[in-house]
Amino acid sequence: MRVHNRPPRLSLDFALSCFSSTLKNFYRNDALTYAGALAFFFLLALFPLLIFLASALAYIPAPDLFQHVVDVMSLIVPAEAMGRVQLVLAEVLRRDAGLLSFGILASIWIASAGFEAIINVLNRVYEAGKSRPYWKKRLLSLGLTVLIGGMIIVAVVAGVVGPFLVSLLPGIVGMDSLLIALWPFLRWAIILLFLVLSIQILYFVGPNREQSFRQQTPGAFLAVAVWVGASLLLDLYLAHFTSYSAIYGVLGAVIALLTWFYVTALALLLGAELNAELMRRKAAAARRLIC
Repeated sequence: MRVHNRPPRLSLDFALSCFSSTLKNFYRNDALTYAGALAFFFLLALFPLLIFLASALAYIPAPDLFQHVVDVMSLIVPAEAMGRVQLVLAEVLRRDAGLLSFGILASIWIASAGFEAIINVLNRVYEAGKSRPYWKKRLLSLGLTVLIGGMIIVAVVAGVVGPFLVSLLPGIVGMDSLLIALWPFLRWAIILLFLVLSIQILYFVGPNREQSFRQQTPGAFLAVAVWVGASLLLDLYLAHFTSYSAIYGVLGAVIALLTWFYVTALALLLGAELNAELMRRKAAAARRLIC
């Protein structure tokens, strides 16, 4: 019997049907509840992850690299929450300078809790079979913390040293003015590319099932697009329509940060649901072709 392994035909009807099924699975799998749990773990992991980044960036001979990380975050994180993040982080780093050198392993361990929580939820979304042993899942979450943290560092370093590299290119390619004019856009393209790649890696290695790296691309792009758009809308809402500080007092910034983490978790789960739905459809199409 001959098997023709052709992909399903792409069309508007297919896209609408796929997205409709993705939304149904998104609600059926109780993503709203799981996103709340992930938001809590993200909050626990945020400052240890930033301390880890600050520790690693301290070894790179370039000025104010960590400040560039904070500056990039401030463009996405709601301003009401970002002010609290900067204050707390500055206090932690100023109070214990030895933390950056001796506490880096502890910071990675704590930050990995957020990745472990993501792995648990992705196993449910991707309908993975047996869960990994605890030690293997913990090692995987630690590896993801270091890997994705390293990718953030590379993206930030590329954004900082890019203008310097661009200044060296004109003598070679003779396009100095054009490259310098385009660099602000190229910088954000690099950051977004690394962000998509990070989420794609997370979707690929997180669930305990066999899958290809390429299959994770649609969900990664959707997650980044939804996350950036929702973050900007949330910042606009908090800036012009309400103030958590007026409602929750000193806890307002923390509530704003948790809300942003909740939005982030929803975007991650939505992208994962899209990938899972596309994989189910591909498997169903393959079964029909065999029959």
